[in-house]
Amino acid sequence: MPIDPATGEELPYPGEQGGPPAAAPPSGDVEQMDQMMSDDAAARAEAIASAAPMPKSPFSFQAIKSLIDEFNKTIDALGGEDLPEVEFEAPEGEKRWNQPLPPAIFVPVVALLEALKMIDDGGMFDKYGFDPEELVDDTSLRKGAGQLKRMAKDKKLADMMQRPIGGPGEEGAPADEMPPAPGGMEGDDAMLASEM
Repeated sequence: MPIDPATGEELPYPGEQGGPPAAAPPSGDVEQMDQMMSDDAAARAEAIASAAPMPKSPFSFQAIKSLIDEFNKTIDALGGEDLPEVEFEAPEGEKRWNQPLPPAIFVPVVALLEALKMIDDGGMFDKYGFDPEELVDDTSLRKGAGQLKRMAKDKKLADMMQRPIGGPGEEGAPADEMPPAPGGMEGDDAMLASEM
């Protein structure tokens, strides 16, 4: 229970009898909350897209297509069949792309690589990961496509991608511990809790 700093008396929690009123639930409806979450996701995607590096030399559309094809195959192999495929249409008559990778390509690649960091204590990223900021020429795009192809063949990775992060069945994950019941603390923990 909170303690009044002036009197040292225990105070009731908000919403309890004799305590301050409980905070009102946030105003707005579900649609507004969905819109706010969508706006937040769009802002994060925009920030990631802005980090796409300029190419050292213009990308060939064949190298871009190779990266996209392997990315789509990898996502399908890892269990993301219901996700939309990454697509990119080359401007008509152009043979090279002298700009950073388009957001429709760069953002999903970064998202997959970030997901790898959260699996197997980063072991899968160590095995398959690459720095997306090094995608600056056709050679690096082909290397990235090669890593994606290796990912697609890994059954263990596919299984791990299907599990909730930190969920049951994750090897080596400690079981969630419930905090002790009120009054159930002992020793130093009880002393610290009483001083809060």
